[in-house]
Amino acid sequence: MKPYLLYENYENFAQRKLSNSDELIMDLNLDVIFKAMAMNDSFLYNTVKTVSLNSLTDVDSIIYRQNVLKDCLNNKSTINDFYNIASSTLNEAAYYRQSTQPSFSKMVSVSYKVRSSAGLLELLVVNLNRLRSLIRMMEKNFNSKGMKKFCDQQAAFLTDNFFVKVKQHIDDLKFLSEGGKMVIGSGIGSGMKGSGHILRKISSRTLNSTSGKKLCKPAANNEIMLDNISIANNAKEMEDAGLVHILRLINHFNDNILHYFELLCIEAGFYLACTNLHSMLKKLNAVVTFPFPYESEKRDLVFEGLFDLSLFINDKKNLVSNDLNAIDKCLFIITGANQGGKSTYLRSIGIAQILMQCGLFVPAAFFGSNISDNIFTHFTKEEDEGMDSGKLDEELQRMNNIINNITHRSLLLMNEPFATTTERDGTIIARDIITALYDMNVKVIFVTHLFEFSYLMFAENLPRAVYLRAERTDNGSRTFFIRMGRPLLTSFGEDIFKSVIGDNLL
Repeated sequence: MKPYLLYENYENFAQRKLSNSDELIMDLNLDVIFKAMAMNDSFLYNTVKTVSLNSLTDVDSIIYRQNVLKDCLNNKSTINDFYNIASSTLNEAAYYRQSTQPSFSKMVSVSYKVRSSAGLLELLVVNLNRLRSLIRMMEKNFNSKGMKKFCDQQAAFLTDNFFVKVKQHIDDLKFLSEGGKMVIGSGIGSGMKGSGHILRKISSRTLNSTSGKKLCKPAANNEIMLDNISIANNAKEMEDAGLVHILRLINHFNDNILHYFELLCIEAGFYLACTNLHSMLKKLNAVVTFPFPYESEKRDLVFEGLFDLSLFINDKKNLVSNDLNAIDKCLFIITGANQGGKSTYLRSIGIAQILMQCGLFVPAAFFGSNISDNIFTHFTKEEDEGMDSGKLDEELQRMNNIINNITHRSLLLMNEPFATTTERDGTIIARDIITALYDMNVKVIFVTHLFEFSYLMFAENLPRAVYLRAERTDNGSRTFFIRMGRPLLTSFGEDIFKSVIGDNLL
C-alpha cells in the first residue's frame, strides 16, 4: 500500500536527482524558499529540499503532481491532518519501541517479543482507523487523479472486515501472551526430534458466565504431563518455533504499515509545505500560476510577469517582473548596464524551472518552458583563500564537471563566467564552449560583460539565439527590466561611479 500523492507509478516514474544540487541551492538562493515552505519544521525542510532537487522529467508526472497540489490548496486543513496523523503515528511508534525495549543484560523471551509487537500493531491500527475516518469524510472534496487514487487505495485496503479481522488477531495475540495455547503441527526428524513445526492455530478463549473472559482450563483427559525434562524441552522448542512464526508475521505487517506512514508523512508533508508557501505569497499579494511544461525536445521559454521568488521572500515587497516570448531558441545572451537586474533575471528563470519540474506553481502570471533532464549553474564565486589554484582554474574545473554531465536536454545558467582573465582570453574560452553547446542544442542562458564575445556571437546571426539587455534610462537610472536588444560596448560602470563618488572627480 502506497499513498500515490507524489507519483502515479512508484515502479516506473521519470525523475532525476539534479547532479549539482549544492551549487543550485547557493547560486539560486533556494535555501530561502525551502525555509519559507518549511516554517521552522526541520522534517518539512528536508522533505522539500529532497523532493525539489529530484526533478520530474516528463510532462504527465508534472501535471499529475500539479493537480494534486491544486486539491491540497483547496483543502489545506485536510492535507495538514494527513500529515499530522502520519507524523504522530511515527512518533508514537518510536516512543512505544523505546519504552518497551528491554535492557541488553536481560534475556528476552519470544513471548515478550510477541506481546510487544502486538502492542505496536494495535497502536498502528488505531491510527489507520483515524486515517480511514478522515478519508471517508473528505474524499468527496478531491478532484485530482492522485487524490482519488489515494482515497480509493485506502478504501480498498482499510475495509470494515480488515479492522474486524485485525482486532480478532490482536485479541488472540494478547490471549496467547497471557498464557493461551497454540496448536502446532510437527513432524519427526532425525534422532526422533521434532521438525517442520507449523503453527496451526491459537486456541480461542471462552467466556465464563460469572467472571467475564478467562482462559479455558483444558479437560484432564486432554492434558499430557511433561515430567521428562528432555520431552519438556522439546515441547518448549516447538512452542518457541510457533511464536517465532507469529513474530515474523507481526513484524512484517508492522514494517509495512510503518513504511506506508513514512511515505505518507513525506508526501503529505511536501504538499503541506507548498500550501505554506502559497498562503504566504497570497498574503503578500504576489502573483503565482501553474506553469506549462513542454516536452524536453522543444526549446521554448515563454513567461509574463516573472520575478525572483527568493528576493521577494527576503524583501517582502513588489519586485520588477519581466516578460519573454522565445520559441525554438536555445541560446540567450544577456548584456547591459551594471546592477541592472541581469543576475536577478537569471535566478528567476532558474527558480521557476526547478519549481515547475517538482510540480509547484511559479512566481509569474504565465510560465512555459521545456523540461530539462538536468539544471546546471556556473556563477562567479567569491575569492577563497583556501583555493589551491587561481579563480580561472577553479572556473574551468567547474565548467569541465558540467561538460562531462550535460546533455542536449539540459539547462545551463551562466552568470559572468571567465571574467577573471583578459577580455581576449575570456572571449576565446566562452566562444568555444558556447558554440559547442549551441551545436548540441543545449539551452544556455548566459549573462556576460565580455563585449567582444557578445558582439562576435551577435554577428554570427544564429537563428536559435536571443539577445537581451538590461534597460537603462537616459539619466543613467536602472529600471531592472530586461528587454530584447543587441549588445552594447559598455556596461555603464560610469553611472555607478557617479552615484558613489559624484560628478566632480570626472
